[in-house]
Amino acid sequence: MNCEHVSFGPFVKYIGTNMFGAAQTTTNSTLKTVDFKNAFRLERIYASAFDECKTIDFGGGVLNLSHTYLKQIGERAFYNCDNIASISLGNHLTEIGDKAFNDCDDMIVAEIPGTVTKIGEKAFGDCRKLSTIQINDSKDDGHIEFTGGSAFSGCSVVGNIYLGRNFEYDGNTPFADCTKTGSVEIGPKVTKLNYNAFKDMQEDDKLAVVVFLYSPVPLMFEHNPAEVFEDSKPHSMFIDRELRVMNNTEEGSPNIDWSDIFRKNIANISFGE
Repeated sequence: MNCEHVSFGPFVKYIGTNMFGAAQTTTNSTLKTVDFKNAFRLERIYASAFDECKTIDFGGGVLNLSHTYLKQIGERAFYNCDNIASISLGNHLTEIGDKAFNDCDDMIVAEIPGTVTKIGEKAFGDCRKLSTIQINDSKDDGHIEFTGGSAFSGCSVVGNIYLGRNFEYDGNTPFADCTKTGSVEIGPKVTKLNYNAFKDMQEDDKLAVVVFLYSPVPLMFEHNPAEVFEDSKPHSMFIDRELRVMNNTEEGSPNIDWSDIFRKNIANISFGE
């Protein structure tokens, strides 16, 4: 039976594995629109639920799940869904699986709610038009874990990255191969940056600017600060908070000439009042 339209009602809690994905070749090829407007109780979208549904309209290019209780998006759930330009995921979501939005060619904005604690390998990989990555602050100051690395690998035209909280990663940095990134804003709840946090971001072009937004809490570098930006080589840096380098006693090193530290990699450095 051919199916052109699916609307999820208020009693749907789960969308199963391969429900409308590439494995369901008949449904996948005929389905035109999917409506989540009444899916208030939706909690989980399992693996490959909409895998390779390239032509499905999820709502005028906006995948809006902000009104649901969605907690988990499985691996490849929306893999290669080309008609998704932006996502609104809501403040119940905690996990985004491997390649969940990989190869969504029309995605422009990826906003990660503050409730998310885990993002899988290449979750947003190869979204070639992605211009904005926003990782929102969390209410409890918790960190976000990127498992497997390269969460945004191949997103080559990103204009702005906003980091709202601390992050940890295995393997490659989450932003490897974001080779045209214009700016990185480091939010007030980020309290530490790891070695190579921005490794392999740039090729011929430099990062335009790095901004450390104001916070009364010092930001700690776990290793040599110059190495954090060594590969990305920002053109400009604006610092509006206290920066420190961790030492063996973990008391930090507040009295550092940051202009001297960054001079070999960064052309212009300015400080807030």
